[in-house]
Amino acid sequence: MLASPICGALAAGYLTVPVLLYIKSIGLPTPPDDVASTHAAAFLIGVCAMWIADMLFEVIVRRFKPKTAG
Repeated sequence: MLASPICGALAAGYLTVPVLLYIKSIGLPTPPDDVASTHAAAFLIGVCAMWIADMLFEVIVRRFKPKTAG
């Protein structure tokens, strides 16, 4: 529960500028306001990273969880 937001914040902080530069370099349209595009991209990157972290941690927990007799 604590690791997912940390992963999202780190991904948003480190990946926002490279992703925006890539989007602009391939010619995709972006809003004229750079601040709006930066904030929107940071939000989307952070949310995606949180989802990915949740999925990975769930897989790890299921793999190492002791099996119950039944």
